[in-house]
Amino acid sequence: MPTITQTSLIPFGQLHDTCYFGCHQVQSEEPWQIPCSVVHVDTNNQYLILMSDLIVDFRPFDAKESGGNSDRQSYGNNRWLYSNIRQWLNSSRGPGAWFEKQHSYDNPPNTSNVGTAGTEYQNRPGFLYYFTTEERALLKASSIYTETSSTDGSKIDNDTVSVFLPSTKNLGAGGGASSDFVFQAYSGSSQEERIAHAHRMACENTGWTGPPDYMSPVQYWTRSPNASNSNNVQSVNTDGSLGDHKAYNGGNGVRPCFLITTQGGHVSTLDSLMVLPSASEISYLSPVRTLTGP
Repeated sequence: MPTITQTSLIPFGQLHDTCYFGCHQVQSEEPWQIPCSVVHVDTNNQYLILMSDLIVDFRPFDAKESGGNSDRQSYGNNRWLYSNIRQWLNSSRGPGAWFEKQHSYDNPPNTSNVGTAGTEYQNRPGFLYYFTTEERALLKASSIYTETSSTDGSKIDNDTVSVFLPSTKNLGAGGGASSDFVFQAYSGSSQEERIAHAHRMACENTGWTGPPDYMSPVQYWTRSPNASNSNNVQSVNTDGSLGDHKAYNGGNGVRPCFLITTQGGHVSTLDSLMVLPSASEISYLSPVRTLTGP
């Protein structure tokens, strides 16, 4: 993808535009750019949602807990609001510094508390650690609605974050909170359109001894729980159907979504002509479509 050097080139106004946003490091390789696509555009509230085109890592949703519900002690918590993965995705802290207890039984995802050796991540830096200060400034914290399981009263959590996992409803696969929505790019989508592959770096550098071939489809987490138990989280299978796995399982992929503010960086698109408000701003996004005109 070409590199664009202005914030005004945020790909706004056209679904499926592609760009790089942020960088990630799975283990010890050089941090690499995350390829993303625009999956939702809100012109009224001036934000868009980018979703990673590829699975960027393999990590547990949540670690075993130290008390309370017995299944959560054995297999982790399927409630997005209290999950390790939510806290990690929204942290820019350095190695070993991102975890803080979200409730009294919360445990970090270390070797003792996860179900797939090599995918523990307590000592990793926060997911946003390799993002630039300017990239982090483009993130827009907003309400994300997620249903809870019967264990938590089958209610709706209103969470304020800027990085999140897609829900089953976001991906056009049904379910989800009544206040949640289907991403525009997935409206009327087929099962096959939910299929995803892993980034080559994610396959080659994970500590897990059984990563898939990056050429083959890979299952990945949603943030939606199994409604009838306390520990299973819904995932997208290799054929695009829905399944679920225990929260402490590290064999599922992480496919993050980003809420991006477009205030001050609006782009007007008319056919192939892009009208750019400024040529002096710094940018971090790289639309792949060809730009013509002045």
